Amino acid sequence: MIEPVWEDEPDYLEGSYGDVPWFIQRQPILKHLCGYIVVNEHHPWYGQLFIYDGNDIIVHGGITYTDDKLPGSGEVKERANTTSTKFAGGWFIGFDCSHAWDYVPGLDSLLHGDMHFYDNLDVEYRTIEYVRAQCELLAQQAIATLSSRMLPRGDVIDVEST
Repeated sequence: MIEPVWEDEPDYLEGSYGDVPWFIQRQPILKHLCGYIVVNEHHPWYGQLFIYDGNDIIVHGGITYTDDKLPGSGEVKERANTTSTKFAGGWFIGFDCSHAWDYVPGLDSLLHGDMHFYDNLDVEYRTIEYVRAQCELLAQQAIATLSSRMLPRGDVIDVEST
């Protein structure tokens, strides 16, 4: 059984890696986390609906969101809008933690309390610490792209030591 660590995590967290802002927000119904970075109009990824083909960027589950509109809805989106002007005019690039190999906390309640949905599946809940590291990994790749030094596929970057 997976410990309900999400009950003690914040629903929203923001920061930056270098000059690249990032933020994390919890999806209000399924309760999984989504991570985003924000690039400005001078970045080559700005305005790209699909960055490359999704295979050149290394992040959990691949890129699942690109838009100039702040993702999400409700209280979390309102908090992001009011607490940070660094997102203004930016292009949002994001990923989610609701893939087949992810534990999605709200899925059981949508299945009418069928707590056995995950019994025979090898899934893992992606904590806010994990998602933060993935945001920083994505930001690091955005910085490398600006410097024309795209990291070779498969390189592992230790974001905790930076």
